[in-house]
Amino acid sequence: MPESALLYHRDRRGGLQAVRPFSQLEWTHRFAAGGGFRLSMPLEAGAAVHPGDGIDIELDGRVDFSGVVQGRELRYAPEREPSWQLHGLDLTWWLHQRVIAPPAGASHDEQIDAPAETAIRHYIDAHLLRPADAARAIPVPAALAPANAPPLGPPVRVRARYANLAREVERIAALGGVGFAAWRDADGWIRFGVRAPRDRTAASETPVVISPHLGTAAALTYSEGGVRGRNALYVLGAGSGADRLVEPVTDAEDVARHWRREAVLDARDAGDRAAARDAGRAELARGAGPRLRVAAVAPQAGPIAYPDDWRVGDRVSIDLPDLGLRFDRRVEAVRVRADAGEPVSVDCAFGAPAPDAADTLRRIAERTAPARFE
Repeated sequence: MPESALLYHRDRRGGLQAVRPFSQLEWTHRFAAGGGFRLSMPLEAGAAVHPGDGIDIELDGRVDFSGVVQGRELRYAPEREPSWQLHGLDLTWWLHQRVIAPPAGASHDEQIDAPAETAIRHYIDAHLLRPADAARAIPVPAALAPANAPPLGPPVRVRARYANLAREVERIAALGGVGFAAWRDADGWIRFGVRAPRDRTAASETPVVISPHLGTAAALTYSEGGVRGRNALYVLGAGSGADRLVEPVTDAEDVARHWRREAVLDARDAGDRAAARDAGRAELARGAGPRLRVAAVAPQAGPIAYPDDWRVGDRVSIDLPDLGLRFDRRVEAVRVRADAGEPVSVDCAFGAPAPDAADTLRRIAERTAPARFE
């Protein structure tokens, strides 16, 4: 387990400014989405760090997290020194600053039946690193990391039109079962890359088994979810009124097992029934998957340690002998906390979250359209 953390402050162009003191520091890595951070700083130190500046967090001599400050606030409280509270995202922050603008003469920027990694790399390259309009290029040194051979992930079908770049990349990663990340290399360049889960299961050559009985989890919570989201969609494609394309898409197996649960999906970019079916299947896939979740706190000292033996994206084994269970799950998120003068703590989440009713309704509200036929 890492014992100490250092906070490095960088300016908006990536130039190293200083090592800054902090009182509390917390950051999160996610496999198929961007991570974030929060920190508390003394008055004078926080005054020097502004929104848009960069940070690096070093654990025992190695950078574990790099990010961009999104905001800060100054807090006063009785019997406490004033402090700055800062928050931000990891370097995937840059993806949130761009949309996918279609090429000249085209209605959409399409990636049809391309591997998930190829599609992700295309959209990052075409809309952030080397866009046709040079004014859209990232203003700091940045490049794609070397591609995997062969490219990771199954074929995907994407027709993007003025969609947020970060959200589209997250969607492709979820569909393809791959992760993506942005980091700062030894030369100070920002690198964007796609990654596959590493095999750290009990059957692998480098096994990681998470269990309170083995001393590899100081605390552990096992959750079983109930019925997932909708399993029958009316996909609304191109057109309007009575001429609007409507394509029903269902998960027949889930309908038979858990009854029918309907929703409407707005996919007005879908110009034919095949494209509408693809959009519907992708939406159903996002709500599917395992409904078991494990959250664990790593021990301060034990047989395995973060990040040497495991990290976000690794597929590990969970052993729960009290339930007679051993199963494999991917490390979806890792949260690290460093308080001044205290040991570093690490906790993590394995597998898809078990959705509750509020989560299900929120997801539907975010991703589906009102049931109107215009």
